[in-house]
Amino acid sequence: MTNFGLIETIKIIGGKSVLLELHIERLKTSLNKLGIQIAENEIIDKVGELIHLEQSKNKISNFRLRLEVTKLVNKNEIQWQSSSMLLPSDVQQTLGITIYRQQFKKINSFCNLKTTDRTIYHQAQEFANKNNFETAVVLNENFTIADAPIFNLFMIKGNKIFTPPLSDAPVSGVFRAFLLHHNFNIQEQSITPEMLLEAEEIFLTNAVRGIVEVGYFEGKKISTIQTNNNQLGLLQKSENSQ
Repeated sequence: MTNFGLIETIKIIGGKSVLLELHIERLKTSLNKLGIQIAENEIIDKVGELIHLEQSKNKISNFRLRLEVTKLVNKNEIQWQSSSMLLPSDVQQTLGITIYRQQFKKINSFCNLKTTDRTIYHQAQEFANKNNFETAVVLNENFTIADAPIFNLFMIKGNKIFTPPLSDAPVSGVFRAFLLHHNFNIQEQSITPEMLLEAEEIFLTNAVRGIVEVGYFEGKKISTIQTNNNQLGLLQKSENSQ
């Protein structure tokens, strides 16, 4: 049996962590699910130490910090590892996406954790690459949308925003939590592939890239902020003000 790891990816701008409180909260919740009880101040101190380590080692202030927290098998212990990468400067603003239907994400007590077990996400991304899409949506075992390899998914229809509930097996994303906390008329609801085809807008989120618009879904052109300045525009303004 291999060690089981949690992943946390934190955006650092000017030496300051973006959405750090939500990252700390997710780490604490995830460790508790693994049976590891750790005080929040211990997590804060350790994360702060690793951020400082990467800054000092690499002489950078704008970067993506990747933390891997591993629970040792048959031991009530964890190990911390960190690495850093410069933030991308040429991020594509809209993506073309498809659906990966060859494997399905299981719904279980660990399905919302961001872990080192990323097999289905690697398979989905490989499928997308082979079919000339930027990424692919993953379905759960009930054949509704879970998430995508590095993103949570949202859709807009009729001035309402929908995202899959945690019961549908998405990773509990930090930026997803940020948007839900600010209550932009977002409804947690199961989303089928057929519903995505009827969406007025689709966007993806993660803690490093924020909001990323979907321009095409399985070949169908999707309205973007450039052509439909409504709910998504309000969300992007909130993202820029965080």
